[in-house]
Amino acid sequence: MVTIRHLAPTPLGKKVRAETELTGIDRRKLTFKVKVFDDVEQVGEAEHERFVIDLDRYIERLRKKISG
Repeated sequence: MVTIRHLAPTPLGKKVRAETELTGIDRRKLTFKVKVFDDVEQVGEAEHERFVIDLDRYIERLRKKISG
């Protein structure tokens, strides 16, 4: 899941930077807060959730889908 808020424009060609903070761990779920800045001000922010996966199990599920 990603929730994004656009706060201000940044002119084309200008650089932006992002600061990310891990704010929560609940078993396999990781929660992050992200702030985005240009040279003048904060231009965006987001909340992002990711899950730690078992890679072998994930690949096996994909193989089963591909083979039908």
